[in-house]
Amino acid sequence: MIRWWFTVSLTGLVLAFTVTGIALFSGQVIPARLLSYPHGDIPRAAYFIHLIDIGRGLEAPYSDLAIGYCCLNWSPDGRYLMALTPALDHAPGRYELTLIDHQTRQVIWNSGNIGYTSGITAWSPDSRHLLYDSNVRGDGDQAIHLLTVDGDQFTTAPLLPESVSNNQIANARAWSADGRWIVYGVRQIQTPIYHLYEVSTGQSILIPQGELLREPTFGPQGSQIAFNRGTLTETQLVLTDVDCLLHDQCSQSEQRVTLVPLASLQTWPTWSPDGRSVAYSLGFGAASGIYQAQSSPTESRARLVIDRPGDEWFLNWSFDGLNIAYLSNESGTDELYRVQVSTGTVQRLTRNNHVDGPPVWVPGGGS
Repeated sequence: MIRWWFTVSLTGLVLAFTVTGIALFSGQVIPARLLSYPHGDIPRAAYFIHLIDIGRGLEAPYSDLAIGYCCLNWSPDGRYLMALTPALDHAPGRYELTLIDHQTRQVIWNSGNIGYTSGITAWSPDSRHLLYDSNVRGDGDQAIHLLTVDGDQFTTAPLLPESVSNNQIANARAWSADGRWIVYGVRQIQTPIYHLYEVSTGQSILIPQGELLREPTFGPQGSQIAFNRGTLTETQLVLTDVDCLLHDQCSQSEQRVTLVPLASLQTWPTWSPDGRSVAYSLGFGAASGIYQAQSSPTESRARLVIDRPGDEWFLNWSFDGLNIAYLSNESGTDELYRVQVSTGTVQRLTRNNHVDGPPVWVPGGGS
């Protein structure tokens, strides 16, 4: 758990990979691979995107572009891949965002030096806009920016007014499937305070905090939202809708899944493609493993999918909802795995002497 938070604090969060298998498994997965430097001399962390075709036992470079550890992100239409790249001057902690055309695998847009960024980006459902954070002004404050894609034209502008953007923007944010809402956090002290931004009005609304609220994630339908909420002694995974969350009018339809006492989420809640369930992983000894919670107000418990040695993080569902790709250190090094959700059957996807990065499924690549 400590290691996961350290990774997130340095580079940001999550995204997924493609895979293929024989009969049971089929698909592709894109990982980021760390370069091996002689004698441990690593002046800067440089990864390269690889395409894994497990069914044929192939792993090949997807691009020769050097990227950061986090976070590959496909546009919903499958046309663009967003990646975090080190600044051209190789200055530590300074990055750029790069947009790759999937068909040609060529860079078609680059943000230029944007200082520190978490690397976590969020696409609008229509693939025309992308959110990212940066401290391009160099004053240490993170601000959310919006990239607009209009044909071959790319323009950027701040999303929030100056009075809001002059804070530390937390590295969890997303766009609702109906396009109505954007969620973001403001880290004024240490714990993020989350807000909902209404796209049509430009209004920013504080989410009622009540208990501690963390890791809000939108589902694939409407304004579904899942988040981690609770205290040090009891933590719950909450599944609800934005309107219910804001107006407290849907208590009967709000779902709370109680997690193992004293356990904590290893990863953000991850929705299945059909919105019918949420996967997450837990740390801490006997409670560790990957879990699946069905989206239903009558369900208050989650099902254990797998319990294996090591930690599992960066969970990502395949497009058909049958498998989850994830990163694990159960072999002693960071490797990619895939689990069939219904049976718990696990397949190891990589065996190498490199540090593999978070996986992201390739659109149209199967499962």
